Amino acid sequence: MARNNQYHDKPYKQQGGGDYSTFTRKAQRGGAQTSYGLIILGNSGTGKSFLANLFMNKDSFVHKPSPNAVTKETEFVEFVFEGATYLIFNIPGLVESSQEQIDVNKREIDAAFGKCPNAIVCYVFGNQNGRIRNEDIIAFDALNDAYPFAAKSLVFVVNGIPSDRDQNYEGEVITLLRKELKMKTFENITFLETIDKSSSAAKSQLRNKLLQAVVTSTPKVHHKEHDIELDLDKIKHLTKHLKEMQTQFDKERSQLQAQFEQAQKQHKLDMRA
Repeated sequence: MARNNQYHDKPYKQQGGGDYSTFTRKAQRGGAQTSYGLIILGNSGTGKSFLANLFMNKDSFVHKPSPNAVTKETEFVEFVFEGATYLIFNIPGLVESSQEQIDVNKREIDAAFGKCPNAIVCYVFGNQNGRIRNEDIIAFDALNDAYPFAAKSLVFVVNGIPSDRDQNYEGEVITLLRKELKMKTFENITFLETIDKSSSAAKSQLRNKLLQAVVTSTPKVHHKEHDIELDLDKIKHLTKHLKEMQTQFDKERSQLQAQFEQAQKQHKLDMRA
């Protein structure tokens, strides 16, 4: 697909009255339009702010290595690409070490969906030495329970994957996510390598992958079915359960090789489509 890389962006206040465009009102109504939300979700440390900046090809959101969350309240910027207007939301992570911060983050997420329910959701997974983080699976399931996502309006991003990964790495991750997530069907998953952030060419390549994933997705009006149900005790319990599932997954790795290879092959075909 040919791309028009011209865009404009405009910052908005996160809360308070009066500083919203007609875009926001249209996005709240839904229906036939070319104005949508792009809500970027994921835990702290997954690179959400960096990816949001990639979309706009400029640093509109703060991103830097930190042991603590960099994004502490919802930020959003209007972005125009190929005739469609997106309100890009960069939202704090969900899983934190304190219940107070988790509850604050829940309110920020609710506010984003309240302001712009007609949206594409981009959920970002981090990894530790190539392995998907437990907290990212826990957070996604909690969000998907509260705001049921549709496969066609959801983009998975696995960020910062190792360059020296196994040849079927993507297929293995896809297989693992299908086993460990409550949502078993997803269509749009993008894997982004760790790059030299000073390289314009490397950032441009990542940006094109992100844009391709978004423009092939279909926005959906997201309705809140119930509160986001997550607390420290539940996180502890779910983490233990996921560790048990991963132990079993590792034991079955040799029997799962055919699934890894098939998922890898299908992913490559999807990327060429």
